[in-house]
Amino acid sequence: MLPKQILAVSKNHVVPGQGISISTIRGKSDWIVLRGTSVQTSLRVGEETQAFVVYPCESGVLALSVRLTDKRGKFLTWASFFLGIENDGHGKFYAVTDKVWVPPCGRIGQAYDSYVVVMIDNKAYHSADWIKDGGAYVSDPNLLCMYLSMNADAVDVVRAAVRQEAEKDARDQLAEIGKQLTAWGLTNCDTPILDQIAGLKKMFDAAHEALEEWRIRGKELHEPIMETLCLHNLTCYGGYSEEIVAEVKTKLDALMTFVATIDVAVDRNNFWDFRGEVHAAFHALFSTMGKNSSLIGEYINPIVHMRMKRKQKQK
Repeated sequence: MLPKQILAVSKNHVVPGQGISISTIRGKSDWIVLRGTSVQTSLRVGEETQAFVVYPCESGVLALSVRLTDKRGKFLTWASFFLGIENDGHGKFYAVTDKVWVPPCGRIGQAYDSYVVVMIDNKAYHSADWIKDGGAYVSDPNLLCMYLSMNADAVDVVRAAVRQEAEKDARDQLAEIGKQLTAWGLTNCDTPILDQIAGLKKMFDAAHEALEEWRIRGKELHEPIMETLCLHNLTCYGGYSEEIVAEVKTKLDALMTFVATIDVAVDRNNFWDFRGEVHAAFHALFSTMGKNSSLIGEYINPIVHMRMKRKQKQK
C-alpha cells in the first residue's frame, strides 16, 4: 500500500520554515502514529493524531504507523512505512507519497507497528525495549531515522546502543548497591538510590567528625560514647569501646571511599561510564565490611545521633 492511498498531503513543495500538512483520508477512526523522524514535526514520537505538520529544512524520513479501520470504525490493520521528504532541486521540499521510500546508499531499515529497526554489519538495532533477544536496543528512534536518511553515521547508532546497555548495567548495579546498603542497616530501600547516596554522604561525614573528635578528646568523651553503644546493645558497659570505634572507623572509611566514587560519577552525570570503578569500589567495600557487618548502621547511626545532640546542647 502506497502512502498516497491512506494519507493526504497539502501545501507540498515548501521552502524551509514552511510546513507540509499530512492527514488521514480513509475515515474518522483512522489514526497516524509517529514512530520516528529525522525532520522536525508538530508530532512527538508515540503520539496519535489524524493530522500533523512537517517542517523540513533538509531531506529526511518519517517512520509512520497508520491505524486503518472500516466505514463503521472497526479496526482492520496497521500500515507501517517510511515517508520520505525530498528536495525538488529548486530549494523546496515535498513528501513522497507515490512510491515506497528506499534508504540511500544501501542502508537498510524497516518501520514496524511500534518500532523502527536498521541493519548495520548484519546486526539489528531497534527502538523496541521489549525485545530481549536479537539485536541491540537504541532508545531514540529518531537517531535510527537519521541514520537511514544519511544524517547520522553507523558509529553514532552503535555508540548509542553501547551506551544504552551501559546505562542498563548501571541501573542494575545501583539496585544491587541499594539492596546491600539496606541490608547493612544504612538506608531505606524505598528511597531512590541516588537520594540514599546523598544522605549517606552527610551521615558519614558527621560520623567521621564524631570519631575524630573522640580520638582528640580521648577520655572526656569515653563515657557518653559507651552509654550510647550500650543503649543500642552494641557492647557491654565497661567493654573496650576503643576497639569498637576503631572497627567502625575502618568500615566508615571504606564506606566514605565507596560513596565518594559514586558521588563523582553522579556529579559528572554519566554514572554508566564509571560503573567499572563503582563495581570495584563496591566489592572492595564488601570485603572490608565482612560477614559480621549486617548491622553496621547500628554502629554509625548512634554515633551520628550523639554528635547531633551534643551540637544542639552547645547551641
